[in-house]
Amino acid sequence: MLPSRIASKSESLLLAWALALGTSIHPLAAAQPSGIIEGTVANARTGEFLENTRVTLAGAGRVVFTDSEGRFRLAPVPAGEARLTLFYTGLPPRIESVSVASGDDVIPEIRAA
Repeated sequence: MLPSRIASKSESLLLAWALALGTSIHPLAAAQPSGIIEGTVANARTGEFLENTRVTLAGAGRVVFTDSEGRFRLAPVPAGEARLTLFYTGLPPRIESVSVASGDDVIPEIRAA
């Protein structure tokens, strides 16, 4: 009989912990206004799209890479001013600032030098 009481208490504690954790995270995430940044990166001289450009969202530690058509997508991005750092081998790094409104898509077309 004792082992079933221990399991019951353990299960109750685990359930309480999971519920507390779940209710403390979701309301915060839902309350923060956010938008989407999806754009393209191209070579300023040739106009060719740059595949595998590293796009970093400053302050968030989030990194994505452009696809074969130079496209990238970051979502969700907190509303406000966002700073992107772009790096492509052989070109100097580039920093772009974009304004993100809650619920909006921002579509920058970035020309890397």
